[in-house]
Amino acid sequence: MKQFLRSYWVYSVLFLSGFLVTFPTRTFSQEKPPIPIGVILPLTGQFASWGEGIRRGIELFAESRQSKFRFVFEDEGNCEARSSVAAYRKLSSSGVHFMIVGCLAGTKAILPIAKKDSVLLLSTGLVDDSTFAQTSQLINLATQISTESRYLARRVNQRRLDRIAIIHWIDAFSDEFANTLQRELENHNIKVVSNEGVDPKEHDYRSILLRIKNAKADAICFNVGQDQQDVLLRQIRQVGIKVPVFSNYVYETPSVLNLGELATTVEYSSPLNSADSLPEKIDFDKKFEKRFGTGAQPIANSYFVRDGLTLLENALLKCSETDPDCVGKFFKSTNHFVGLSGDVSFHTDGSNDRPYGIKKVENGRFVWVDTGIHK
Repeated sequence: MKQFLRSYWVYSVLFLSGFLVTFPTRTFSQEKPPIPIGVILPLTGQFASWGEGIRRGIELFAESRQSKFRFVFEDEGNCEARSSVAAYRKLSSSGVHFMIVGCLAGTKAILPIAKKDSVLLLSTGLVDDSTFAQTSQLINLATQISTESRYLARRVNQRRLDRIAIIHWIDAFSDEFANTLQRELENHNIKVVSNEGVDPKEHDYRSILLRIKNAKADAICFNVGQDQQDVLLRQIRQVGIKVPVFSNYVYETPSVLNLGELATTVEYSSPLNSADSLPEKIDFDKKFEKRFGTGAQPIANSYFVRDGLTLLENALLKCSETDPDCVGKFFKSTNHFVGLSGDVSFHTDGSNDRPYGIKKVENGRFVWVDTGIHK
């Protein structure tokens, strides 16, 4: 009898073991908690619409699968470095190893702390070239400011314009945009007749515009906040300036579509998305509109963050969630990843390559004007 019971117990264990291998079950105690991902974006202020486009991309990503991530959002206000640092400290104190960041001013302020804490930053905003020399803890999901300036200068040259005025906010991002754009324009033998920095709180550009008019500029390139775009375009018309107007891809926000006919006067550089016809991107766009309302469109950064999170998932199949260095190396060794944002290759310093084209507003939508200058 004892032998029978012993044999029965052995076979029962083997049977149950086979059952468990074939049909694995996990108790609540075995479930790994989701990995916290900090997110620092401008959710209020002049760039709230831009930050919202990124937040929506993250939200749709999380809803599209049983995500292993838990996202914790913090607001950096009007791209304020102080707010970004406060948000970073709050997130890092809770043990976050990965953070998605937005504004350049905040990213640059956070960099030295993140380096010390071994926190990996994933940037959804444009970054200046010098930033990558300061740390190995930054991966750029968007592009470099100088890259966009180069493509925008090509477009101005293509239009055979040779006397350009630049208007920009006085902040880290806009200063870098203005400086790199001037350099790239001059590489095409295009003269910058005026490079005007303005206070972010300024809403009257007429004196600047009159100087630009007197300087006989044959085009204007600008980078200002969402609210100021409306004011600037109206005042350009008021002072009688009738020249082509250009901006960069931060121009593409839902609020621009509310400008009506004024919005159609601007051409702007934008990352060229080779994935436009992919079924996955078309499906994402449909889900985006269904989730956020009729007419809602993803911005370029919505795709950037979605692809970045996909790559982060892939990295964590090989790396520990507490090893941001391993994850950083995974990104930096990734070439020609084709996601919803198109084809992207990362460099060993965390920067990347993306092609650009030119867009404008037409019939209430953002449309491509030229997709050939990236060649």
